[in-house]
Amino acid sequence: MSSTQSLILGATGLVGNELLSLLLEKENKVSLLLRRKLDLKSKKIQQIVLEELDSMTLEHFKGVETVYCCLGTTIKTAKTKDAFKKVDYEYPLMAARLAKEAGVKNFICISAKGSSIDSAFFYSQVKGELERDLKAVGIEKLHIVRPSLLIGERSEFRLGEAIGQLFSKSVLPLLKSVLGTYSPIEAKKVAFTMWELATYGMHTSKNIEVESRK
Repeated sequence: MSSTQSLILGATGLVGNELLSLLLEKENKVSLLLRRKLDLKSKKIQQIVLEELDSMTLEHFKGVETVYCCLGTTIKTAKTKDAFKKVDYEYPLMAARLAKEAGVKNFICISAKGSSIDSAFFYSQVKGELERDLKAVGIEKLHIVRPSLLIGERSEFRLGEAIGQLFSKSVLPLLKSVLGTYSPIEAKKVAFTMWELATYGMHTSKNIEVESRK
């Protein structure tokens, strides 16, 4: 794999897609690790298609400065809790360990607001477990981004988020002072926050929770 500044996991998702668009403006080359090839024609993009992401190897991370992990699914889509955990826990952790071994400087991963190993909700438990174990990997600079409900155009329809988006457009703007960091946030803003963390080591967003380990 040739040298590249950034590698995205989950570029087909809501935040990943926004991040890809942003990086194509900011950088000369972006690598993608994904299961299906995107219909994009740009000399800046290097698409590495794997049948399954557990086929990731050390070579995929060599020469990379920043890994953006935007992987995530739902139990409805994954069908089982084990399948969900593979996407939201096993793959990100595997990528972090390979990134560490390859000498990647920055690892920036999307988690979720309310993530906790002590949560009563399976989704939040898994996110909490991921955060705990990512911190133990020992990457030089780890940034965990915890957005609330995401707003944006998604190829995969999610009823809960769709309702949330409709609600947010009419009522939630009036309650921002009360909801604070629980207010819905545009995926584009989350992507920009991730880029800021990689570029400057800090971010300017006031309503995205971030934990950084340096």
